Amino acid sequence: MKCLGTKWSKWLVSLFALTALALTTSPASANPPTITPLNFAFNGTVLADALCPFDIDISAVGTGTERDYTDRDGRPTRIEFHLVEQDTFSANGHVLVGDPFVNVQHGQYDENGNLIHLYEVGVIERVSLPNGMAFLSAGRVDFVDHDFNFVFTPDRGHSGNVDAFCAALAP
Repeated sequence: MKCLGTKWSKWLVSLFALTALALTTSPASANPPTITPLNFAFNGTVLADALCPFDIDISAVGTGTERDYTDRDGRPTRIEFHLVEQDTFSANGHVLVGDPFVNVQHGQYDENGNLIHLYEVGVIERVSLPNGMAFLSAGRVDFVDHDFNFVFTPDRGHSGNVDAFCAALAP
């Protein structure tokens, strides 16, 4: 059997020591997350010109989990939501029912416990339109930048055809 040089032997010993340390050390600055099951329903209105030239009523239902992370002093550090959501849109006697989609959100807090970002990543909305097309909006949204209001198109990513969506609900 060939003997490894001193340089390699020291490197392997260091690697094994670091691996053992990583496997036996838990983060001293964090508590286990608090996990809460969620069931929610929401009803609201998107006012004219925020999305379409007329008001749109929205209802949403969903289920999932919320995970709240804190540091060892109990201050929030981050929050995560994993939900399955379905939205319904109505205006002018027309109704569009969105397809259920997985909604994943990640929030970050500053050192004072203020929520500074709440990112939704993935499908923002998917709705089958009466013309056989689908409105699909996907990407990333930071709800903090939108004052926690309803967001239909991502800040980054792909926005569906808003004109076709509005046409399907138009008078």
